[in-house]
Amino acid sequence: MGHSNQIAKQFDEVLKDVRSSYRFLYQYQKRLMDLVAFISNHWGFLFANGESHFHNNAHKSFSNIEPGDHWAWNSLQLYHYNFVHKSKTIGKWEKVMLMINTVSDTGFYDSQDQVKTRVQDFAPVEESKTQLHIILKTQGIGWRNYMDK
Repeated sequence: MGHSNQIAKQFDEVLKDVRSSYRFLYQYQKRLMDLVAFISNHWGFLFANGESHFHNNAHKSFSNIEPGDHWAWNSLQLYHYNFVHKSKTIGKWEKVMLMINTVSDTGFYDSQDQVKTRVQDFAPVEESKTQLHIILKTQGIGWRNYMDK
């Protein structure tokens, strides 16, 4: 009985860490979204759509997540995300669009390993960065021209 009580106590501690992690992640993502809203509101841009770059885009809806059918990153879409805003006129420039690209952790991209399907293969947290890219573009230039730069 003592051994299984110890295992149950350890498991309860792990689950407490899980709850704390989710709450911490919520606070980070809320602040990130508040910052994006502040930047876009400051320049008078209206949100158009969003696009995650770090999940399987074939699974846009997660209403029926079948275990083993999705990469766990699919439910952590703000790991690397684009907030795209509607175009507007700014002075003499017409159809100017704003994209705010957020990269919460460059560890996947910084890794020297070619197969990066495991978190253990990402670059160390201490060497990775968190980035926010603010991109203004005019008509005729595709968003893809800005990716990987």
